[in-house]
Order: sequence, then structure tokens, then C-alpha cells
Amino acid sequence: MHSQDNWLWEETRAGEENDTERYLAAGAARSFLAIPSTTGDPPTPRLGDLLNELWPHFGRGSSFIFESNSVVHHVHPNVCLMIHSTSKRALRLPDREPSFVAAVSHADAMVAVAEREELIPHGISLPSHEPIPVFYLTDLGRVSLEMLEWVRLNLRHG
Repeated sequence: MHSQDNWLWEETRAGEENDTERYLAAGAARSFLAIPSTTGDPPTPRLGDLLNELWPHFGRGSSFIFESNSVVHHVHPNVCLMIHSTSKRALRLPDREPSFVAAVSHADAMVAVAEREELIPHGISLPSHEPIPVFYLTDLGRVSLEMLEWVRLNLRHG
């Protein structure tokens, strides 16, 4: 799909070469790469315009997984997990890219890589926000049982 300078490409092959292939390999029914048009200086992605073009193509009640820091400014997710791919000792929010820091206030939980699996129930506290849990995983390709239970519970109550 290409319209108004927005691009949407559907992955058709499951594999390990890129994220869209990995989603299909993990069991997703469909996987897309969406590239919104940009405006301004510096160029700013127009994600809202792209999302408005996409919604009519999917039925009500469809489930989505977005891999984007800025999507939380356009949709209200049932569950928002922020992935931090460095070790827990390096988890310093001020050192992250601005879109990541802005999105953290929307997160329901943080996921980070560590040498051992661990759940810190009140791991991150931001001013004017409830503390959010941090799930430390040894491998981002494998979800811990605690995290799976937490996601299921929050999807039911989200």
C-alpha cells in the first residue's frame, strides 16, 4: 500500500532475518512494516495520518502489536511494554532517546535483559505515575512465566 507518501508493506515469509519475519515465526497471523510520511525540519513522522489510513482495513476488535515509541501518542494500548535491551545496571532513562523517555510514562511494564530472570514489582517510579514492574529476562526471545501471567492478567483487565 502506498498513499499520501505513507508506506505499508506486508511480510509473507516467516524467518529470522528481520522483525517482521520474526513476528510471523512467533505465530502472528500477519506482519507489516509501516513507514509514515514526514514533515517539518527536522523531519517528523506523521504516524497519526498513517494510522488513520490503516484502521478501515482491519475489523473492529483486531489485535495489534506495535513496535514504536511514538505510537502511544496516537492509540491507547491494552498493554504497553517498553523494551530496554541493555543490562539492568545500564537502565538510565535520561540517557535514552527522547521518544523512549516520552513513551515510558505510558508503559505498563518495562522489559530488560539481565544475567538472571527477575521481577521487580515496583521497578520504575516516575513523578505523578504509579510504579511499574520491570521484568528482567536472560533472553528477549523467551518470556518468563511471571511475565506471561502478568500480560494475560493485564489483557483481561485492560
